[in-house]
Amino acid sequence: MTRALIVTPLLVLLLAACAPGALGDRGNPFDLRRDGAVRVSPGGSAFMRISYPTGAFGLARDAFADAFAVPLGAGGRGARVTSSFELLDVAAPPGWRWTLDDVWSESRAGVPPALVVTLRLDVPQDARLGGQAIGATLRAKPSGGRESVSVVVQVVPRP
Repeated sequence: MTRALIVTPLLVLLLAACAPGALGDRGNPFDLRRDGAVRVSPGGSAFMRISYPTGAFGLARDAFADAFAVPLGAGGRGARVTSSFELLDVAAPPGWRWTLDDVWSESRAGVPPALVVTLRLDVPQDARLGGQAIGATLRAKPSGGRESVSVVVQVVPRP
């Protein structure tokens, strides 16, 4: 009986640690190509991710081959290249903040190389509930190439 009282809470904690985070946090961002809308509460933040082929932005496929790479599982590697990009011309309601959080150049066995961009949206405490479209331009500094990015944000009450 005593052993069950100790083991059961430990198993619950272990399972909780293995579960993915809430959709929209840094570890489990919204996928802008798959998720219909980003959901966030007033005063909250949401992270979103979008992938581009490495050749996007007018960049050569090996544009970041010299960047410091780290292993990404078996047969994969990636390099943080955030400083080579910027988010421009943000069109969002007053007080909202949409920023470039992270950019990785990734290559994995059997998958074409990709640029994985993570954006962060901070919504003010006084944001009105409902839908709002926001947009911006993502620019690669080395080439000057640009890609438009947009999303519909659903501001929802706190759970």
